[in-house]
Amino acid sequence: MPEKRWLITFGAFISMSFIGMSRTFLGTALPAIRSSFDLNILQAGTLTALLQLGFSIAVLVGGPISDIFKKQSVLLLGCLLIGINLILFGFSEWFWINLFGITLIGIGGGLIESSSNPLLIQLFPGRESTVLNLHHFFFAWSL
Repeated sequence: MPEKRWLITFGAFISMSFIGMSRTFLGTALPAIRSSFDLNILQAGTLTALLQLGFSIAVLVGGPISDIFKKQSVLLLGCLLIGINLILFGFSEWFWINLFGITLIGIGGGLIESSSNPLLIQLFPGRESTVLNLHHFFFAWSL
């Protein structure tokens, strides 16, 4: 079991990096995204707004979901949503499909945030502060 605990911890730390990557790519690539899709400023701003809206909704709903289902499963679902949609973002020329994809990236990030924190607290009783500080370091590290 100790090996599995460290494997889960490593996965949680890497998943926090996914959230950081999903936050930075949109800001730095926004001028290229605007020109590639011929977007006006309102449409480009909608991408950012839907990323954050998906994240906010998933954080609110993800906590109760993590209490019902295994936290590892919710974390894995968040990683899959973020990973698949980060890879597929921009493949379609249809703006609406990309809006949906960016929302799923936000939802994935919210699921990661709301499941990985309680998972790590559960895995490391008595050392919650240390493990959460390290966990959130991976978010900042990926920025």
